[in-house]
Amino acid sequence: SGKDLELARKRVRFDWEGQMEHALDPDKPRTMCPDDPGPCTMCGKYCAISIMSNYLAEGN
Repeated sequence: SGKDLELARKRVRFDWEGQMEHALDPDKPRTMCPDDPGPCTMCGKYCAISIMSNYLAEGN
């Protein structure tokens, strides 16, 4: 759906606040959200979004 697509776009941009706008219960995820922009601590350096973005930026 359009809402799912918009959420995916927010995820790729690490737009945490934008993701909260689409959450069913925005208050709970806000308490777990990172303070800094970028990947969350769950994946860290293994974040698939970051890895793919870096790969594509290198022209591969």
